[in-house]
Amino acid sequence: MRHNLTVSAGTSRQRAHRRASRPIALLVALVVVASLIGGMAQVAQAAVPTLKAPGNQTSVAGKSITPLVIEGTEIVSLAKEVLPAGLTAKVVDASHVEITGTPKTAGVTEAELIAKNAEGESLPATFKWTVTEPEAPAAITPPPTQRTVIGTPVTLTVHGERMHEPAAVGLPEGLTLEPVSETEFKITGTPTKLEKPTVKLKAKNNEGVETTTTFEWQVVEPSPTITKPADQSGPERVAIAPLPISGANMAPGTLKAEGLPPGLAIEQLASTEGAITGTPTAAGSYTVTLKAMNPEGTPAEASFSWVVGVVIHPPPPTGPTASNTPSISPGVVFSAARATCKGAAWSGGTVTTQWLLDGAPIAGATGATFVPPRSYDGHALACRQTATANGASTTLTSAAKMVHEQPPQPAWPISPASVHCASAICMQQGAGPGAVGQAYPQEGAWWGSQQVRCVSAPWTSAVGSSAQPAVRALAEAHTVQIALQRVSSSGVVTVAAQEVTALGTARDELDGSSTPFGGSIVAPFGAQAFAAGELWSARFPGSVGRPDWFAAGGGLLAYGVASAPGVARSFQLTYTLGAADLGARLRCVAAAQDGPAGAPTSASFASPEYAVASFAACGPKRLGSASLPQPALVWDGEAPCLGAPSSLAGLGASPRDVAVKGGRVAVALGCAARHGCRGTLALTAVVGRRRETLGNAKTHVGAGAVRVIALRLSAPGKHAVSVAGGAGLSASLQLGARRHASRVASVRLVSLG
Repeated sequence: MRHNLTVSAGTSRQRAHRRASRPIALLVALVVVASLIGGMAQVAQAAVPTLKAPGNQTSVAGKSITPLVIEGTEIVSLAKEVLPAGLTAKVVDASHVEITGTPKTAGVTEAELIAKNAEGESLPATFKWTVTEPEAPAAITPPPTQRTVIGTPVTLTVHGERMHEPAAVGLPEGLTLEPVSETEFKITGTPTKLEKPTVKLKAKNNEGVETTTTFEWQVVEPSPTITKPADQSGPERVAIAPLPISGANMAPGTLKAEGLPPGLAIEQLASTEGAITGTPTAAGSYTVTLKAMNPEGTPAEASFSWVVGVVIHPPPPTGPTASNTPSISPGVVFSAARATCKGAAWSGGTVTTQWLLDGAPIAGATGATFVPPRSYDGHALACRQTATANGASTTLTSAAKMVHEQPPQPAWPISPASVHCASAICMQQGAGPGAVGQAYPQEGAWWGSQQVRCVSAPWTSAVGSSAQPAVRALAEAHTVQIALQRVSSSGVVTVAAQEVTALGTARDELDGSSTPFGGSIVAPFGAQAFAAGELWSARFPGSVGRPDWFAAGGGLLAYGVASAPGVARSFQLTYTLGAADLGARLRCVAAAQDGPAGAPTSASFASPEYAVASFAACGPKRLGSASLPQPALVWDGEAPCLGAPSSLAGLGASPRDVAVKGGRVAVALGCAARHGCRGTLALTAVVGRRRETLGNAKTHVGAGAVRVIALRLSAPGKHAVSVAGGAGLSASLQLGARRHASRVASVRLVSLG
């Protein structure tokens, strides 16, 4: 029984062992299978390499190439490498091969590369590689040594071949290099400094190889000059009048005279002049040689003869003669106004002028003209002239004239204001001559009677103080005013005014004037930037970008000259109407004061009064939408926006231009009828000798209102406008019932495309 039990127990342990071993065996089997699958995957991924041909290449012999990278796959090494001599290829990684180096000789190589790995070789990557000979370097023809005078313009042309990016180092100050072509460049300018630089010229060929050459450039002083005097003669032992010697660029202390008569000496006064003075002490004939040098030692000389005679009975010295005496103009001399000394007709010699007050010389008053100050009022003014020749002088003095105070009453006017108005002062519509009524295109604004302008002829109270004969100057204490006044039941109110004083400081701006009026003397006041497209620039295009002398509250005093006929000569003030001006009256007033500053006298003029429209709809406004062209404004009924009487034409004097765009017409209808405007607005024109209706629309506009109405042209209307072109098609606008249509306005249809 024990034996059986033992056997049974052993059998049970074997069974348990077999049950425990089964999971382990299964795990080992799975690992083996996974390894086999991985190995198969690795075998499946292995492949022969590839190499992509890069395309034909071009290089220059002796010049290193930019590294060429060739793409591929599975690259381990190169099995074959055929390249131009001097180039090598190497494997960068499994996907790239890089070619570097410097080609040695020119030629064409059928390049070939083959990559390999453990699995085999790639297909050949073949391409053509052309190696060219290097371009010859730039060639510069060296200029000879240059010698240039300071301050003298120069031009040096340099020739060569293949000269790119030319440059110069060490050029004299004031000179620059200017490329012309690959075979030529120029050095131009004006030397400004004395120097002797070595100039280096540089240029490159197309491959960047640089060539240099050098030359010397000397900037020197101008050569000296001496003007040869006339041959001289005179008696011995009689002092000579100083003989002036003139020249140029004579270095200090270098002006000498060889062979001068005894008793005479030369003195250098400046680099351009000298003088010979003294008394000759020995008779005879002498040859005088003048010599001088510039600062660099360059010489110059001139010779003349000098005869000194023996004096037996020296004649008494006599000065120059004159056929008349000096005189003063103008006929009446005013303080603060220019007076001129009209010289005598002298027979010769050097003439000097001296002004006298009550017979005594006036310090510093030695010019041909003189402006006596206010303190000279009531004193006698005269001018004295002295002529000197051969050591003798003659003096003549003019008759004295009393210096008068400036006239106490301003004179009116010095010139007409006919460019603007027929009277001495007037009021106009708009900001300048020709500015009538609506003036668009003006950024979509309709101007009506928005702006008015006071225009006054110029004032003056003095004469003769300008070098321009047609210009009249102004006195120191002269004051000019211009004002725009509003007259209503509430009284008189000055709404805009300007005043100019001390007009004696008016400037001669006859060239390069900063005002719209070229060739004028002006005293400006008030200025704004003048923009293109404004009304005044249509008359004076040169005023665009200049100060706007006609801005609201601004103006100028302009005096024209005889050489510029038609130039405005006026005193002007521009004013923009506001709501407070509706229904009132406006007038212009101009005035001037003169005489003693403590008790001045004055004169003034006023224009007629002009009525301002009382209808608020006359003010500026934007009409229509952005999709339509700016419409013309027309009125039905009493048109209250017509301008007040003036020297310009009325607002409704000419047909309105109406823009046609895309076959559509926009008209702004203003109603000035008491009970409103109702009916059909019809547009008609003569087409083919018959009056046709081009378009119509029913409308209703309330009293005092403005409404934009769009009309679509009929087919005949479109054709007629197209045929008319830029000249436009004349048409008529009517409003009302079929039997009681009333004509509103004449218009002209102009196509905008």
